[in-house]
Amino acid sequence: NKGAKGVWQLMKGTARDLGLSCGYFRDDRQNVLRSSIAASRYLLELYERFDDWLLAIAAYNAGPTRVSEAIKRAAGKSDFFYLAQRGLLPKETVGHVSKFIALTMITRNPDTYGFEDFFTIVGDEPLA
Repeated sequence: NKGAKGVWQLMKGTARDLGLSCGYFRDDRQNVLRSSIAASRYLLELYERFDDWLLAIAAYNAGPTRVSEAIKRAAGKSDFFYLAQRGLLPKETVGHVSKFIALTMITRNPDTYGFEDFFTIVGDEPLA
């Protein structure tokens, strides 16, 4: 994303709306803790607005206005797959949500996708 920064790739305007500083000497988008708290609050807000996690993730990527406009163009149908199949969402956003779905499927069923050894090794390591 043009201008997006940090682990959560927040745009300056969105970050400021979430209460983060985005100045020359301090940019909270680069602070993992502050930006993670803000991003998680933002995702929850998007979920509450769209009542669907896939649409919330799409809105995080493309912006809530674009997702709302897509739903309007679909005569109020608020189903991610419906919107994606009809080309009402940006291709980048459809790809972003698709990666999220794939990652969710892999982490829930690592054996099915050949990741059983990977998750066993990672799972056995302490985080700190």
